Amino acid sequence: MISSQIWDIFTRFLAIWGAILSTILAVIEISKVRRKIKVIVDFLVEVDPEKGEKSTISIRAVNIGPRPIEITKAGFMFENREVYLPLLRDIGTSPLPRRIEYGESVLVTFNLLDLESIMWDSNYKEMKLKKAYVKDAEGRIYTTKLSREEKSLLDCATENFLKKEKRRTEPDGLVQ
Repeated sequence: MISSQIWDIFTRFLAIWGAILSTILAVIEISKVRRKIKVIVDFLVEVDPEKGEKSTISIRAVNIGPRPIEITKAGFMFENREVYLPLLRDIGTSPLPRRIEYGESVLVTFNLLDLESIMWDSNYKEMKLKKAYVKDAEGRIYTTKLSREEKSLLDCATENFLKKEKRRTEPDGLVQ
């Protein structure tokens, strides 16, 4: 026969094992029903023979979770001493709000010149563009950090914008 001490040890071990196993399974089940969004940033250059070249930046929100999500807003966040601020003005073409099912996506396109003009507005001059985000109907924010390549593309576009603005604001006859 098994002594009572061994039986107590076995019972405690079995109780601990059951608690650990049930916690792991609960976490797995909860993560299955959690809403998940993948945020992707794309730079596009559209060439129209009649209108010329148009640079755009797009934010794509892809539903990779099992539940449908209603996306209500998309934009960019700036960093100023670790404080993130969304854009104050809405720009771009927005098919929002939009409900997306599993595997579906929504694309919000911004004119790069509009974004650059906001970036060089007095409120944003000292801030760095850090993230793109989408917001759902429940107020949850899903973000993605901009890669180095995306930041450098945006910096180049911003420099071009500044050159154009400088040329536009210089008085006639004073070309440098």
